[in-house]
Amino acid sequence: MSKKRIPHKAEKVKLSPLSPWREKKKESLKIAKKLQLVGYFERSRRVMECSELLIKRKCECGHTHIQTANLCRDRLCPICNWRLSLKRYANMIHILDFMRNNIETKYHFLFMTLTIRNCKAHRLNATVKHMSQSWNRLLQRKSFKEKIEGFARSVEVTFNREREDFHPHFHIIAAVRVGECISPAEVREAWREVLRISYDPITDIREVYNKTKSEAGEDPADDATAAVLETFKYAVKSKTLQDMPLNLFRELSDQINSLRMVSFGGVFKKVKNTLALEMESISESDEISIRKDECSKCGNLMQEVLYKWSFGEDAYQEFKLEE
Repeated sequence: MSKKRIPHKAEKVKLSPLSPWREKKKESLKIAKKLQLVGYFERSRRVMECSELLIKRKCECGHTHIQTANLCRDRLCPICNWRLSLKRYANMIHILDFMRNNIETKYHFLFMTLTIRNCKAHRLNATVKHMSQSWNRLLQRKSFKEKIEGFARSVEVTFNREREDFHPHFHIIAAVRVGECISPAEVREAWREVLRISYDPITDIREVYNKTKSEAGEDPADDATAAVLETFKYAVKSKTLQDMPLNLFRELSDQINSLRMVSFGGVFKKVKNTLALEMESISESDEISIRKDECSKCGNLMQEVLYKWSFGEDAYQEFKLEE
């Protein structure tokens, strides 16, 4: 896979839609082009080559899984951000299930969004670090220290094209011991004070119901899934990056390069460490899953299929690999 060559014993079959890989690959090529235009030539090359080759195992019953994908792991790559968000989501659901079934203390969960006023690109790094320090100050307050026993926090950055400034904000899932409560007004006032600002920041706090899909019914707001998805979505959307002027695109890349975009504390951190879950990046081991010769759904042998990106066709070419 590292040499990105088609094996000799491979028969070309057809062009394949391979959704959603194809759409993410097309997005990654646009980001690679922008990286090249702002002078990041090596990063551009890596993003350009990301997921150029995929190996998938397919079963006649319709079940499939990706066995191999060469990932670039660049922070701005749409493919890697997508795969990382899926990894974080799965791991967080695992953490919530573990807390519900294996910890004697019972918690209810709050989903919080904490914001600050928009900042210019050159202030983005300092602004996010200030927000992180402010969150730590909030947790040291007696009223919050006694109630919040753990948290999972992520950074999202949106872009205002008219003003050409950025809006960093936190998405947080907080574990609160059953019987304790935190009001929206309490959070808003405390957040303003720890930020040390003179205006009222926009904050939002709501209960998360840790229900199964059957219990939650059709309303996703009643399911912890919605909060987890919101917390661990992309730090910066691909469309935002594509539409951003080149000078601000480069500044954003530089500003977020050293930032920690996801962090854990308290009981969430303890459970994450207990389960040995890594949430900040995609490692080499995440590129290749365990080979499954037999289908987990029906038990039949699975067929190995290779896909190679065709720049001319703007799609993946499918190759059947000879056993």
